[in-house]
Formats: sequence, structure tokens, C-alpha cells
Amino acid sequence: MGILDVTANALIDKAAEELAKKIEKPAWADYIKSSVNREKAPDRRDWLYVRMGSILYRLYVDGPQGVGSLRTYYGGKQRRGRQRPHYKKASGKAIRFCMQALEKEGLVEKAKPKGRKLSSKGQAFLDKMSKDAKESLPKIVHEAKSQIAGAAVEEKKHDKYAVQAEHAKAEHLKQESKPEEKKAEHAKPAEKKEEHHAGHKEARKEAEALKSGEA
Repeated sequence: MGILDVTANALIDKAAEELAKKIEKPAWADYIKSSVNREKAPDRRDWLYVRMGSILYRLYVDGPQGVGSLRTYYGGKQRRGRQRPHYKKASGKAIRFCMQALEKEGLVEKAKPKGRKLSSKGQAFLDKMSKDAKESLPKIVHEAKSQIAGAAVEEKKHDKYAVQAEHAKAEHLKQESKPEEKKAEHAKPAEKKEEHHAGHKEARKEAEALKSGEA
């Protein structure tokens, strides 16, 4: 089992979960921004441990790194309204704290001529985290499938209720249209009756005309 056998996100999250048990989070971690280009503090409460896990992964992939190079890696563009955005480096305090805390745990060590590199203990730590992440992957997939299935069931229920509502609406409109049909049906005999009376009147007029002509 190697570090590259699992996704980086799964490995980093697993490492962050384990590092949270070993390293105490400073009070300022809940209030500072990770970079000046960010609008607010991170939403995740464990973002500092996630940064530590990410730093370990970067030291494995890219080799020895210093605070300056990591600040550039974790930086980003800062929006400036109508002006063009400028690239800003990430917070050096947070990265420096992570590097020092990882060094105290023996996961990283100083490299020559400068910077820090992954130690043999850090390599073993990442190997163990990748193995744990690989073992917990089926459980995560099962939970994700369960959530998707639950969402599908809720969607079917919603569609069922929507169809029932459409049927109820159609029945209601049908019931409302019946009085108009009844009125029309009642109106038809009245029209026929008026036509019948009109025919009798015309016949009487003709009969009276004939009588006057004979006289």
C-alpha cells in the first residue's frame, strides 16, 4: 500500500483526523484567515490540521520545501473590485506553526541548505494513513450510495405528490366546469320552447290572414 494508491483528499483528511489527536490547536486558528486574498476565516474548524496533512503530502510529492515556497503554493488571486486582481501569498504564520508542530512530532526534519523535508517517521505516518483511508473507502462509498438512494426516494415521493396534486387540480377544474354545462343544458329546452311558441304564433297569424281573405 503506497501513498499514491489513494486520492489526495482522502489521505489528507485521514491525516488531519489523526493529527488533531496529537497536536493542540492554538486559539487564533478559529479567527485568522488562511490568506489575505480570502474574504473570511475558513469554514472548517479543523482547517489547520488539514493544512498540516496537505504540507506532509506536498513534502512527499515535491521534496524539501520552505515556508516561502509553501506560502506561494497556498496563495491565490485577491479581487480588487474593478481593478485587475493581484496574486497574494498565504499566511506565513499558519504555515510556520504547522511546520514547527510537525517537526516536534518528528514527522518532518530540517533539510540542507534550507527548508524542511519528510522524515522516515513522516513517511511511515503517511503510509499508515493511506492504508487506513483505503480501508475506510468502502464505508464512505456505502454511505454516499445510501445518501444518493435516500435522495432518489425523496425525489420519487415528491414526483408522486406532484402528480397527485395535478390530478386533484384537474378534478377540481372539471367539477367547476359542470355547473356551466348544466346551465347550458337547462338553457337548451328553454330555447326549444321559445321556438315552439314562435311557430304557434306564426301559424295563428297565417290562419287569421286566410280567414280575413275569405271574408
